[in-house]
Amino acid sequence: MPMTSPGIPVLGTYGHGIVASGTTAATILIPPYPGPPGPPFLYNAQALNSPLLGAVSATKANWLTSPQFGLTRISSILANASSTAHTVFIFRPLNWTYFPAGLAKNITAIPNGSGASSTGIFDDPGIYSTNYKYPTPGAVAPSTVADAAISSTNLNVCYQLSDGVWQFDTIASGTFNSSLTLTTGTPNRAGGAILPGAPMFYFGAIAGTLKDPATGLVAWTNGTLVSVVNTIQDVLVGEYSAMHTGDPLLVYDANGTGADSIVVQAYYGQW
Repeated sequence: MPMTSPGIPVLGTYGHGIVASGTTAATILIPPYPGPPGPPFLYNAQALNSPLLGAVSATKANWLTSPQFGLTRISSILANASSTAHTVFIFRPLNWTYFPAGLAKNITAIPNGSGASSTGIFDDPGIYSTNYKYPTPGAVAPSTVADAAISSTNLNVCYQLSDGVWQFDTIASGTFNSSLTLTTGTPNRAGGAILPGAPMFYFGAIAGTLKDPATGLVAWTNGTLVSVVNTIQDVLVGEYSAMHTGDPLLVYDANGTGADSIVVQAYYGQW
């Protein structure tokens, strides 16, 4: 079990390691807390039993109103460095949107349309000025951060499948309401569809240059790993926490000529 901060009730833990090959990025999605043993929590932005949230684009997100969904906290990132200097980022969601009608399995193309009757996503999560969905004082849009429309540049997203599994994905092409296409898409298997109301979390660009509307800051980075072969480097000193209950986090190492291996440990705190 990873080390945790004293006094924080721990709901569960998460650990994952990955070895990237060549120029393939090492990408580790720390999914939201799946819940206690049994059927996984299903995230729903249209939950009838959830109160209306004070956001610019008001929703009834069930995960933002209950501590049972937990707060994602990374406690350790270890990198086995290669011969190439690399940079590790931790991305928080910049915003989120949702699928009003869900999405069938074995689909990459997100249908055009917007609003509650859309068969695609509700709106563009990168347009914070009108579509920001996290609660804000007075439900006022963040004003210190420029909009960053979803695209094949602002491409990192994740979503929950109908069996409860969370999938990291990227935007291969298109823009909102104009042939927006996923790179991986929903898998062709039982439980591979997306349920109506399921959220899509939006992380933005790989470069880590986009500012978070919640903080006005760019994504956290350790700086650059030292290029020393087979040297374990402790990337994270202390802990790194999500901003909101139920948020996922994304650890990203672009790699390069050589490849690092990354091990991430995290836990879900009750706050």
